[in-house]
Amino acid sequence: MHEMILFPRAPHRPLHEHRPVGRSVRGSVAILCLVLVVVGCSRAQTPELPLTPAAPDPVAEAKSLLEAYGGGQPLGSESVNYEDLIKRVTAVDAGKGAKLKAFADEALQKGKVDAAKAKKMLAEF
Repeated sequence: MHEMILFPRAPHRPLHEHRPVGRSVRGSVAILCLVLVVVGCSRAQTPELPLTPAAPDPVAEAKSLLEAYGGGQPLGSESVNYEDLIKRVTAVDAGKGAKLKAFADEALQKGKVDAAKAKKMLAEF
């Protein structure tokens, strides 16, 4: 009688011909991780929003300048920007703009700032 073989035997290989299982598993895991990182990170981009700086408050800027003058700061290079500051203050409050213009004109004419007048102006602002 012939022997019936249900499961054919795999031919035995010598040990030096076997591929180590660990190397193929590690390679597969590394490729899988790389694919997940590339796919996951490529979709997680957030849209860039343009940043617009807040417009400075001209009245607060004028107050800061008057505080410095009231504290004894001499007339400096900031006087170059008086016209621009006066225009911006006038756009917000015409009365304060007129007072600031008179103060700035006097300071420019004399070449120095009167600290007492600066303190008085600051109280009015």
